[in-house]
Amino acid sequence: MRPYSNGFCPQCRGELRSPKRYIIKAQVPNLKKTWLSGANLNGSNLFLANLENAYLYRANLQAANLSSTHLYKANLSLANLATTNLFSANLKGADLSGTNLSNSNLGNANFEGAKNLSIEQVKSACFWQTAKFDLPFQKLLYQTPESSAHRNLCLKLWFYIPSTSTQQKNQ
Repeated sequence: MRPYSNGFCPQCRGELRSPKRYIIKAQVPNLKKTWLSGANLNGSNLFLANLENAYLYRANLQAANLSSTHLYKANLSLANLATTNLFSANLKGADLSGTNLSNSNLGNANFEGAKNLSIEQVKSACFWQTAKFDLPFQKLLYQTPESSAHRNLCLKLWFYIPSTSTQQKNQ
């Protein structure tokens, strides 16, 4: 594993902690087997990145774009993925022990073979219904009641829906 303790990632063509919070500038980063323990990647754009077997223990990925990211067998234990876009991400075999997934977009993500994933973690996220899980885990998910208030919050977070009062003011 390659540690980037100084925050610089040559394959990312920029700083991991840049003021604009973007990693990708010209190409998709290949961060396979990279050591990013405790890294602050808040708001980063890692669309299509390869983070296979990456070590992201206690990393802050809050509000990051990880859509279509390859996180196969990544260690995401105790990582903060709150409000992160994980749409179509591959998390097969990833370690998600204590990972914060609250209000993250899990639509079409693949969690087959994921380790240490709990019902509570998934239910705190958004659009988990279209994600792929191991069959026994998926059955447990659907046996647990879902909060309609949380579903509505997810819709507001991920899709802008103008309120009726806003629509009336504009007319």
